[in-house]
Amino acid sequence: MNSHQRRILERAYQAGAASVGNPSMPQKKQQVPIRTRPIRLGRALELHGWFWKILLAAATLSGVGVVSAWPRIGFEPYASLNPQNPFAQLFYLENKSYYPIEDVLPNCGAVDVNINRIHGTGFSVADLTGAKNRLSIGARTTVTCRIDLLFGRPQTYQDLAIAVWATYKVPIIGWKQCTAARFFGVPAVNGTYIWTYNGTDSCPN
Repeated sequence: MNSHQRRILERAYQAGAASVGNPSMPQKKQQVPIRTRPIRLGRALELHGWFWKILLAAATLSGVGVVSAWPRIGFEPYASLNPQNPFAQLFYLENKSYYPIEDVLPNCGAVDVNINRIHGTGFSVADLTGAKNRLSIGARTTVTCRIDLLFGRPQTYQDLAIAVWATYKVPIIGWKQCTAARFFGVPAVNGTYIWTYNGTDSCPN
């Protein structure tokens, strides 16, 4: 092989090496972007935050306020079926919330009563006649406290302190609540009694 042929082979070799690259130099790998999955917990917290923002804005715009969104139930004595019998008193149970309530069940309990010289406390009677599947905004139902039916006759009364309460459910979210109020039976003229409001009370367990 003469020098001319040798130069042709060297040029061919150099041209082939340039086309495939230098094997001693590592090829730089192309970076492939990694797609990450969304963080579901963060998304849930974000949606939760937006829910309360919307609720707060709606309450503010309506002039109701967040505090007023709490369920409110009111009790009030309004009539008596027998003025001589304090336990013949009818009480109003009124839905003062800004939404209807459901599964309303009124009850009455003896806080401290004396009937026929018998002292009673800590027992209750349910009033199924006042139960309502649904009580609309501002609607009322009646509650009685017929503790007297548990005692014999004739009846004499001394200390009279009762609690009237109702269990109910907030619709949609199914939030179960209970509201109670305490009343004192005060003797009036001609052997009659007047029931006076004495503040809120705790519901029995």
